[in-house]
Amino acid sequence: MVFVGKETPRFASPHNDPLVVEIKIAGVIIRRILIDTGSSVDIITWDCLRTLTHSGRDIVPLVHPSLGFGEQEVNPVGMIRLPLRFGDKLKTRNLEVDFLVVNVPTAYDVILGRPTLHRVKAVIAPYLLQLQFEADDGSVSEMHRDQRMARECYLVSIQPLVEPAKEHGPNGPSQAGKCTRAGPPPVSPKL
Repeated sequence: MVFVGKETPRFASPHNDPLVVEIKIAGVIIRRILIDTGSSVDIITWDCLRTLTHSGRDIVPLVHPSLGFGEQEVNPVGMIRLPLRFGDKLKTRNLEVDFLVVNVPTAYDVILGRPTLHRVKAVIAPYLLQLQFEADDGSVSEMHRDQRMARECYLVSIQPLVEPAKEHGPNGPSQAGKCTRAGPPPVSPKL
């Protein structure tokens, strides 16, 4: 993926933002979807599932042990298969995705990991905040970032790190200062 001149995407730069996109899931546009090549599962939060007006009857309970999620272990509620539509109306990829349902507060509603990214043959350009994928007709389609939403999610995810630093006051160690000088930490779901 190469962009020059007028084709160069415009976004606030420099940035170290994650790729956050919107995708239609079960007929509803979900806006806070993190594209995470480091995740070995696709995850949807219980709160997001409720916004889909989904009854939850299709959730298959899991008897698996705890899952490492952020810095905590989480017991998943179960698995659910939901229809998902990548792309716009002209060049789309429709598929059904098996989501792991978790009941924890996070900065993101959905985390799309390697299972779905591999199925759509995704190519990701982090600097350009862009994802290209194979559409249903075999052509190449693309999705662009929502940089504003990515930054909002980032602020939500670091809030637990910043608040203890504020409590220490000016004489105590400032965690917020350390994060700012070293650059933002990797974005992970808020727990």
